[in-house]
Amino acid sequence: MESDEKDLYSMHELARQAGIAYTTLSCFLRVHGERIPSEKRGRLRFFPPRAVEIVREIVRENAAHQGRKVRRRTREKAASDEAMRFIDRATKRLAEVTAHLDTAYQLLLNNSGSIVLSLRTLAPGLVFRQTVEILLEPDGADCVARLFEVNLCAGGRTRREAMENLRSVIVETYRELMRTDQEHWTRELRERAALAGMVREARPKIKGSGGG
Repeated sequence: MESDEKDLYSMHELARQAGIAYTTLSCFLRVHGERIPSEKRGRLRFFPPRAVEIVREIVRENAAHQGRKVRRRTREKAASDEAMRFIDRATKRLAEVTAHLDTAYQLLLNNSGSIVLSLRTLAPGLVFRQTVEILLEPDGADCVARLFEVNLCAGGRTRREAMENLRSVIVETYRELMRTDQEHWTRELRERAALAGMVREARPKIKGSGGG
């Protein structure tokens, strides 16, 4: 029996000859069992010398496959990293622009004299058809915001408060004009009738819409 097994390797010997772990060889036998020649003696399996080179060949194939996967992951990661760099730069620029706009707005609001601000949005879903100019001027310790086109004004302790109060007055006056029949308009509403043509409902943006 001993002389018959001189040219056969046990699993431990085959793993050692091929330079791999016993558990790796066990995995190879499950996946590539038909490629690796062997013979059974009882419950044990033995392998001829040529099995060593076949196992080494499977090792090389697996290494090449893993190399391709690594290279593919590297390309994908490089593209992802580049995209994230662009997003980071854009986010930083957006933050800078937002900060500059806020600073400019604060400078205007904190100016001690009269200033003129442009106004387009009135309330959610309600805008001026064209941008209008609002005069903000001091009124003692307070401030007054005026829309001269329709002779509307509102006061506040600060310019921001006066601006917001004027928005509310404009919206309320516009809605009063819209829900009241023209023949029932009061003299005050008739004086502000031009507001009906200056304001419109904002159209909601529909995502993915296109011409057809």
